[in-house]
Amino acid sequence: MSLTALRIVTASAERFMVKNAYLTGRKISMFVIMSTYLKPMDQVDAFLKAHRAFLDAQYAKGVFLASGPKVPRTGGVILAKASSRDKLEEIMKEDPFSQNGISKYEFIEFAPGKVASGLEKLL
Repeated sequence: MSLTALRIVTASAERFMVKNAYLTGRKISMFVIMSTYLKPMDQVDAFLKAHRAFLDAQYAKGVFLASGPKVPRTGGVILAKASSRDKLEEIMKEDPFSQNGISKYEFIEFAPGKVASGLEKLL
């Protein structure tokens, strides 16, 4: 299959997945979670190992898709997929950073309509 044909098939598959999700009532939502540190870095670092274990558990469940610290390191960013904002907020209450008052979170919900080639499974 040529690269052009593959791109056409991929684009068609993306449109089908998005259209099918809305027709069947399945809501496709992704979230950008922005965290801001509320405590000094020595306190952040004290909970970093537990926070990373929490992140690993959410990756294993398919909830988190990407994450990392802000630059400069004033908090972090998580790209997540969940059935609802309420569900995601409940999940984030399990984060040791949340439980220990290390971070506050901002949730930005969006409905993805396009993804880069190779990222179709995110939909």
